[in-house]
Amino acid sequence: MGSTDQVTIPSVVLFDGVCNLCNGWVKFIISRDNKRQFGFAALQSEYARKQLTQFGNDPSRIYSIILIHQNTLLHKSDAVLEIFFLLGGFWKLFYVFKILPTFLEIGYMMLSHITAMEFLASRSLA
Repeated sequence: MGSTDQVTIPSVVLFDGVCNLCNGWVKFIISRDNKRQFGFAALQSEYARKQLTQFGNDPSRIYSIILIHQNTLLHKSDAVLEIFFLLGGFWKLFYVFKILPTFLEIGYMMLSHITAMEFLASRSLA
């Protein structure tokens, strides 16, 4: 490889590897990522811990979808909307919801809270 060659690093989606909703989201992205621009890692992985620490986040306190794109870390609804934008085509239309951050953030937090409660309930029954 010559000194002017660059390796293209995909955008990286960090997700909760034990969350069914998160795993479904990853499958959704993979099936629509025609450009193969996304890489994936579970939040529980060493790679995710290193990346989160590098961006000044405590890995033990992150429970949401994270997107690392162009040396920027996005989380929650910002990450989801940016993923839609990067998927392109019809999915780009969802980016218009970026103007409603408060409503999306509240919706995202409610959904993640419900998912977390379901996970904790299933763990206590096991």
